[in-house]
Order: sequence, then structure tokens, then C-alpha cells
Amino acid sequence: MHTTGGYLLGATLTLKYAFDVHPDDRFACVADVGWVTGHTYVHTSPTFLAEFIYIHAPFFSYIVYGPLSNGVTTTVFESTPVYPTPSRYWQTVQKHKLTQFYSAPTAIRLLRRLGAHHVEPYDLSSLRVIGSVGEPINPEAWTWYNENVGRGQCAVVDTFWQTETGSIVITPFPGAIETKPGSATVPFFGIDPVILDPQSGKVRRQSFTRFLEC
Repeated sequence: MHTTGGYLLGATLTLKYAFDVHPDDRFACVADVGWVTGHTYVHTSPTFLAEFIYIHAPFFSYIVYGPLSNGVTTTVFESTPVYPTPSRYWQTVQKHKLTQFYSAPTAIRLLRRLGAHHVEPYDLSSLRVIGSVGEPINPEAWTWYNENVGRGQCAVVDTFWQTETGSIVITPFPGAIETKPGSATVPFFGIDPVILDPQSGKVRRQSFTRFLEC
């Protein structure tokens, strides 16, 4: 159940600490605004919001904003990462001087397969934190993302969460947690993960922060 205070607080805190956002930052989550990542970590313009409410009123409850509650400028990305060019993301970063960029491993793997030459011409020096969400990111894609998008200078946050949790539950904290390709690292504040036996439902492992970092 996504209660008002609980959900909004989760969206606010996870965005603030997982992405180290500050008032002058320009955050970009390139997920669809209708997906839980989109409406939690994307904010739209007032004009778009008014049109969206008019046309899609039943879905208005899904437009809840982590960036807005932190007072951060955000970006709504339309279309796909490869149309009309596989450089769409990086053109957007350069044009708007984005400071945080949040995408999915599926998109990262696709762009990796198409080649780094679609990334290299663009100035991505404004970026401080780059993140992934949606499914586990394999070490090869993580490394490509770090080297070609982050240029080895950005914090890479591999976030784990589900629609049911409402916000991020496992993530590194930029500058505070050592990262490793393919590892989501440590639980977020207030999260106490356990491993359950699939047959009995009994707890198999109670405290496994170090396990998550493996």
C-alpha cells in the first residue's frame, strides 16, 4: 500500500541520497512517466501536467514526484534512446547540462552494442551521478556505462527496487559506498533485507549487507 506520507517520503529521500541531488541540479530519469520509475522520479511541466490530467485523468494518481519534492529541475524524455539517432540521450545531457542520469540496463546494453562512437562526441562533463534500474545490470554493461558515459568520473548507482516497494530499497550512496560492477551494494535507510527459504518461508540469512556487496 502506497500511503501518501510513506510513499512521498520514500521518493524524496531515495532521490536525495541515492543521487546526491542539490537545488541547482538537473535530474533526468528517462523512464516512461507511466512506469513506477517514471512517476516517482520524473516531474513534468505544468502545461504537460494540465494536458495529461485532462486526457488521462484516471492515471493522475501515478504522477508523484521525487524531484519536485526536492525542488530539483527534472527532464521528461520522449521517444526511444535510438530514434532518430542512438545519440539522443547524450545530446540531451549536453544540451541541458544534466547532473544526474537514470536509465535501464536494457537501454544501456542496447547502446553498448551499437558502439561508443555514438557517445564520444558529446560533452557529458556536467554529469555527477549515473544510475540504472529495471533489472540487474551485468558487469560488462556497468563498466561500459561507467567508462563511456561517466567517463570514469561519475558515481554509478545500481539501484534495486520494485513497483511494490514504491522506491529504492538497495543502492550505493555516491561518494560513501564503494561500488562493484553488477552489485547493488547496501540497503537504504530503514530497509532490513532477509533471505527466505523458498519452501518453508523461514529466514535463511538475517543480516547480509556484506553478501549484497559480493
